[in-house]
Amino acid sequence: MMGARVEDEKLFYPVSGLAQRYDASAEVDTPDPGVAYARFERPAKARPSYWAELPWA
Repeated sequence: MMGARVEDEKLFYPVSGLAQRYDASAEVDTPDPGVAYARFERPAKARPSYWAELPWA
């Protein structure tokens, strides 16, 4: 399945009780992804320290 967002579509990032249980919720309701994801670290393009221990390494 594929899809695309229209340019004027507005997203909303609500506080979620379920997501809060897993420390994955936005801290406040916001339409701004920068605010919603501010406390999360950006992913790094690097192999994890345990990479050599994985079965396929």
